[in-house]
Amino acid sequence: MITQQLLQERDYRRYYTTYIKPNAQALWQKRVWSESGTRYFIDLYEYDLRLLNNTISYECDVQFKQADGAYLNISFSARDLDETEAKVEELFQTLGCMDYD
Repeated sequence: MITQQLLQERDYRRYYTTYIKPNAQALWQKRVWSESGTRYFIDLYEYDLRLLNNTISYECDVQFKQADGAYLNISFSARDLDETEAKVEELFQTLGCMDYD
């Protein structure tokens, strides 16, 4: 499960911006560090669906830097924060990506 309190406890920052996905209420972002700098950013877009089904939903976006310098963007639905963070790290490792900077 993902809650705003859990996101705050895990060092995600909440942003209110006009440059955001349609219908998203907020962007929660976390910088994941490595020994040499930024490994990647995890962006969680928050959608308030309480009028439809009494839930708040999250979509995860990540951008990885590939060995050739190109960037790879991946999006998926996020239901559990532990699983989401583990999935992002697994993707980073499996795809052989480099630190962001």
